Order: sequence, then C-alpha cells, then structure tokens
Amino acid sequence: MKNSFISACVTLTIMFGCLMLLQNKLQQDIEANTMSVNYVGEKVNEVSKNISAMRAESMEAVSRRELDNAYVSIEDNKKFIEYEINLSKKSLFEFVEKLNQDMERLNEAINTAMKNDQAFQEHMEYVLKELSSPEAEIEADDLIDAPVIVEEVIEDTVAAVVEEEPGINIQDECSYALQKSARNKTTVIQRAVNKVRRKGTYNLTVLFDVNTEGKAVIGSVNSDTAPSRLKKAVQSYVSQLKFVAKDTLQSNCEMSFNLNVT
Repeated sequence: MKNSFISACVTLTIMFGCLMLLQNKLQQDIEANTMSVNYVGEKVNEVSKNISAMRAESMEAVSRRELDNAYVSIEDNKKFIEYEINLSKKSLFEFVEKLNQDMERLNEAINTAMKNDQAFQEHMEYVLKELSSPEAEIEADDLIDAPVIVEEVIEDTVAAVVEEEPGINIQDECSYALQKSARNKTTVIQRAVNKVRRKGTYNLTVLFDVNTEGKAVIGSVNSDTAPSRLKKAVQSYVSQLKFVAKDTLQSNCEMSFNLNVT
C-alpha cells in the first residue's frame, strides 16, 4: 500500500510537471501569436496608410489634370472668340469700303445723267428755236442730226447786168439760191463735230462758184482755228448742195459756218 501511495505521488508529480510544461508552452505560443498578430496589424496599418496616400496623390493628380484641361479649353475658346471678332471686323470694314465705292459710282452716274440731261435740254432748245425760225430751209429731222451746227448763208446780192455776146458764157456775180425741194442734210458736218476732241467755237468760210447745172465748185475753205476734219466736212457739205440752176456761171459765192464743239 505504501508503494501504491508513492507511485500515485510520483504519477501526480509527473502529471503536474507535464501540465506546467504544457502551460508554459501554451503561454509561449500565445505570446508568439500575439506578436505575430501585432506585426500583421502594424503591416496592415502601414498598407492602409500607403493606400490613403496613394488615393490622395491620385485625386490630386486627377484634379490637376482636369484643371489643366479646363485651362487649355478656356484658352482655345478665347482664341476662337478673338478670331471670330477679328473676322467680323474685317468683314465689316470690307462691307463699309464696298458701300463707299458703290456710293461713289452712284454719284458719278447721277452727275453723268445730269450732264446728259442738261445737254439734251440745250439741244432741244436749239431745235425748238430753229423750228420757230421762219427762215429755216431744212426740216426738223435734219436739225436733229446736227443740233450744234449754225449755218450762216450769205444773202443774195444784186447781180451785175452784163450783156451776153453770142457764143460766150457770161459769169454773174454770186446770187445763188437753194432748191426748195432738196433735202440738204448736215449729217456729214455733225459726224465731224462729234469726232473733234478739241472744244470750242469755230468759224469757217467756204468760197465757191455755182455752175450752170446748179452744182458748187469749191474754191477754198478758210478758217484760222478750225481743224482739218471740220474743213473737209463743210467742203463736202457745200459740194453736195443743190442750187437753183442758171444760164450763167455764178462766181465768188460765199457760205459761212459757226460750229460749236462741246
């Protein structure tokens, strides 16, 4: 029995020792696990801090990028608006310049029309004056052909009485008269007046004879200032006139012209 008690005591002692060893080991394991948990916690906290920092940097970078994009967009809009304003100014200036040119052309057209109207009125006054003259020997259509021509015809002079000898054609002093039925147009003179560029009033005198057939034989055309074109025109006009034929030659005839070139 004494041996049994001793065996029990030894067994209990061994078991107690084992329990103590097991307790120490469990405490060591728990402490080690606690340290591991603390280490993991610290790492987790560091990772969380890093993530927060990265998030803040990302948000800052995104905000800066958006700000840069907004600035670029504003600059582009500003440049576009300035371009549109400059284009509008240029278009407005061109429109005003074109309008001024149109107004100048309109004023020139009005002035030209006024000058033409004044010239037409002067021509009509001349035509009416010639039509109202009892000494006019040409018709109204001839006057319209030559509105600026004033023809002065020397009145008939008294013919010298000369006895005729048989077989001899006696010459009389000029006492010509135009045929009443003849249409003596002054178109050739009017054309010459229109072609002369030097303005002024020109006096011309044509010296000629009238033969027995009633045709003019031109002697000369006298003028101190008239151009050769006008001289040739009055010469051609007189040579085409139809005079009243007589049995004798009419010499030393004279016809004067007063031509106004405007």
